[in-house]
Amino acid sequence: MKKIFLISSALVAFTLNSLAQNGDFMSSRFSSDAALGGMAGAGLASWSGNAAFAAESNIAAVPFADLTLVDAGLSYNLYAPSSVAGFSAVNAGAAFKFAKRFAVALSGGYNMGRPYQIVSQDGIRTGEFKPSAFKISAGIAAKVFENNSTGFSLGANFRYATDALLYDSKAAAFTADVYAMLNWKGLGVTAGVASVGSYLKSEAPGVSLPASARLGLGYTADFAQKHLLNAMLDMDYYFAGTFAAALGLQYGFKDMLFVRAGYRYAGAPKYNKEGGKYCAPVPSHASVGLGVKFFGVKIDVAYLFGNPSIANTLCLGLGYRF
Repeated sequence: MKKIFLISSALVAFTLNSLAQNGDFMSSRFSSDAALGGMAGAGLASWSGNAAFAAESNIAAVPFADLTLVDAGLSYNLYAPSSVAGFSAVNAGAAFKFAKRFAVALSGGYNMGRPYQIVSQDGIRTGEFKPSAFKISAGIAAKVFENNSTGFSLGANFRYATDALLYDSKAAAFTADVYAMLNWKGLGVTAGVASVGSYLKSEAPGVSLPASARLGLGYTADFAQKHLLNAMLDMDYYFAGTFAAALGLQYGFKDMLFVRAGYRYAGAPKYNKEGGKYCAPVPSHASVGLGVKFFGVKIDVAYLFGNPSIANTLCLGLGYRF
């Protein structure tokens, strides 16, 4: 029995350590929005999707959103439920648009992992640890100008996040995102930087933020006022030296039913001189999703697959726009 317990504890620790190597504050770069989850997180240059969680994505898109006043949402994400290192997350967010050109947003989320036993090198149980992560974000944006079918906006998000995936590796930080967005005849282009900041506290050496330069391209086409097509491509160059990209597609029918699919590619890991490993914070995976909207209420679901570390991940979202 003791041998089985030690093997199980070692397996949990190994899996969590593998996840941790995907970049510190990995959970802060997972999308809380189930609609974006169905497109592998792509949507940096889209202004037609959910705005509730814009404070952790592109706040500069909200001034272009079809939003009269408020877009509010709740989500529940169950990451890798079949994995020994699976965890769940509850999130809430809201975006407010006013004076037709300004927007503010606020969101927060809490991630909970399964508790595991801490075992010394001698095989002695020394306690129990429950992995967790917390983030709260606020954003502000303004449409600088709009002339016929052309518009330009600027926005910034500010975030406080904590991450305690391993009992001996805990950190907390303030970070910021800055975005500029151009909207021209259905084409959206977004450029900016994300997760830039400095650590307040870290209990592990060599910890780095998942800071990156970002570029997003999006195209929206409306056919016969019944069919909507969104195609989105997001690209990240992480300052640690690796690259990631996500491609997402969304089809909407009468602004009521939405079908989504996407794929995210995470580039090869980078190693520093000390032998440390850094990967893109969100691993490669594929996704599919569905959404319905009626009388201002939105229900979204996404399923992530194609990578053992987040296999069978399920994302659920409930929102209301008015």
